[in-house]
Amino acid sequence: MKKINTTILITCLVATIILSCGGWAGMQSAEAAKKPYTLAEIDNAFGNSEGYVTYNDKGKMIVDLNQMKEDGLSKKDIKIMKKWTALNNKIINAVEGGNQTKLDLAIEKAQSGKFRLLTNATIVSPSEGFTGQTNVTYLSLTACGITYGQTSHANPTASVDKDGYASQVALQSALVIDNYHQIQWPWTDLDEVGRDYGKKNLTGIGGCNEGEFRDQNYIYPPTMPHYHDKDRTESSSGWHTLRQLNEPNPELGTYDAPTFWWDVYTTIWHYNN
Repeated sequence: MKKINTTILITCLVATIILSCGGWAGMQSAEAAKKPYTLAEIDNAFGNSEGYVTYNDKGKMIVDLNQMKEDGLSKKDIKIMKKWTALNNKIINAVEGGNQTKLDLAIEKAQSGKFRLLTNATIVSPSEGFTGQTNVTYLSLTACGITYGQTSHANPTASVDKDGYASQVALQSALVIDNYHQIQWPWTDLDEVGRDYGKKNLTGIGGCNEGEFRDQNYIYPPTMPHYHDKDRTESSSGWHTLRQLNEPNPELGTYDAPTFWWDVYTTIWHYNN
């Protein structure tokens, strides 16, 4: 028998323990430990990739990586676009499939992985050396009134719109007449289906006026607490709605993404709001 190298054996045992005991949390920690891409690096890659990105009929990104290589784009730009495309399409798949578990995992990866300075700006800290980013203009990250990684659209104030209806059916009919339609979304509770309505706001924000933003009207019975504010109830004579104007439109397949990052940004915006 060959003599077993005890150092190698101990190393293997330690690795086995880490993998078996650490599990998913260990992998997440490893992902978080990786140095994130800076906003400047992402902005540079996105800017240099104009003309190489298309979308298929399901709204998923396709990047011509081979042409990028042939045209001499940097390896870093190519790598960033490859990883971003994979992340974007993973989130789109989860949204389209209405799979909450997959969506949770995809968003967790977006906010803890290599793109975390873009997708979760709140974790920027002096230890990572990225202070002062808000004083820099990133052209490829600036659209629709914000610069992704620095600013975000505020959650619109909810106010009573339609009020005093005798039934939910009557209120639904009134919304349809006003060009609203019923919304389906992965994190909508089953008992809320039929209450959530939206329509495109073609005024938009920051020049994005082709459906990138929507108005939402949410139906409530006379005495039901509002999900916008659990402690809030309205003085109402009947069924009513709360309306929010000009929020990022989560129906991603109904309009063209204005930027490479819009679909991910909008999904996470609704996830957090």
